[in-house]
Amino acid sequence: MALPRIYVETDEVPESGKILLTDPEFEVIVRSRELAEKIAEELDEPIFYEQVVYEEARSVFDVPEAKVTRHVVIEPVDRRSLVFLKPGDRVYQIPVEGYVVTPIADVGDRLRKGDPLAAVTTRSGNVRYVEAPQDCLVVYVCEQPAIRTQRRPNYEYYIAPTE
Repeated sequence: MALPRIYVETDEVPESGKILLTDPEFEVIVRSRELAEKIAEELDEPIFYEQVVYEEARSVFDVPEAKVTRHVVIEPVDRRSLVFLKPGDRVYQIPVEGYVVTPIADVGDRLRKGDPLAAVTTRSGNVRYVEAPQDCLVVYVCEQPAIRTQRRPNYEYYIAPTE
């Protein structure tokens, strides 16, 4: 599974790398800190984002409260569109565990209620599907070590409801 690029809100202009700026009407990706600062002067409410390592992005999801804690922009692998999440947006965690778990849905996929997230094969060879509980957008997928055997991974899906 290829990993999407994830940008998380930061309080100041990042030192290097890709810098993403947004305000309610506009988004731009630049590589120069000087250019980012110049553009920010023109915007009403600029928000700076810094690209983070995929695993670190998990910290922006407050699982017990089922919401996002900071502004996040997700660029799916296929680069077809950006996904914008803001603080307070609802995000639900769906654990997928079994003998063999095969992910079907990927980050950026829009699913209808009942669409499969993953296929789970039991020890006896039966296959069942973990389905989307409602219309949603897959915003994050992470691999977890299995509970009993460390050789077979399990997954956690994070989905944002769509209306």
